[in-house]
Amino acid sequence: MESVKEINIRVLDRALDILECFSEDSKEMNLMEIVDKTGLSASTVHRIIKTLEHREYLLRDEETKRYSLGARVVRLGSLAENNSGNGLREVAYDYLVAVRDRINESASLYVRDGLSRICIERVESKLLLRRVITVGERLPVVSGATGKVLLSDLSEAELTELLGDGYEELKKELVKVREQGYWVTSGEREQGLSAIAAPVYNAKGRVIAAVSISGPTARMIDEELAEKVQNIVDCGKNISRKMGYISDIPG
Repeated sequence: MESVKEINIRVLDRALDILECFSEDSKEMNLMEIVDKTGLSASTVHRIIKTLEHREYLLRDEETKRYSLGARVVRLGSLAENNSGNGLREVAYDYLVAVRDRINESASLYVRDGLSRICIERVESKLLLRRVITVGERLPVVSGATGKVLLSDLSEAELTELLGDGYEELKKELVKVREQGYWVTSGEREQGLSAIAAPVYNAKGRVIAAVSISGPTARMIDEELAEKVQNIVDCGKNISRKMGYISDIPG
C-alpha cells in the first residue's frame, strides 16, 4: 500500500508531466490533447489541471476551452533565464577544467560579438607546448572551430546581414556543423594548431557560446580524436543544461 508521501510524489510527477506537454509546437491544448500526450486518464488530468489552474500555472481560455502556460510559469522562466544568463562563465569554468584534465589540452569558452569571437574563459593545458590565448582576446568569427560553431545558429538572412554576400564555402561548412553538433579545424588559423569546438545553448535553444579544446595538431589529431570530440560535445551539453536547455541537444 502506498504511503501518503509516495502518493504526493506521484501526483507531483504527473503535474510536471502535464506542464512539460507544452512546447513551441503545442502552446495551447484542450483536455483530451493533454490526455493523449501524457497517457494519463482524463479524470486524473482534469483533477490536476484544476489545481494548476487555481495556482496560475495554467490558464484556461473560456471560449476555446484550451489551456496554456500561466503567469507563474512565465515568472519562474524569467527568473531562471536572468539568473543563468549572468552566470555563463561561472557555470562553464568547472566543466572546462574537467575537460582540460581529461585531455590535457587548453579549454576555452567563446561568445560572438558581431564579426568577432571573444574568449571569455580559458583553462590552459599543463603541457609546455601550447597556444596561449588570454581572456578577452578577439579573433575573427569567420575562421576557427569556435567561430563556425557560433555562426552555425544563424539563419541565411542573419548570415547575409552579418557577412554580406558570398562566403558560400563557409555556409556549406555551417550546415555540417549543425548536422554534427561540433567542428574540427586543423591549421586553419595558424599552421600546426588544431581545435575542436561544440555549441552551448540557452533555455530558448539558441547558441550563446562555444566551448573548445585546442593544441598542437600532432597531439590533437590522432587515434583518440573521436574520444576528444565526444568529450567536448559532452562539455557543451553539460553547460547547456546548466543554462536551462532541457530539450534534446544535437550531436
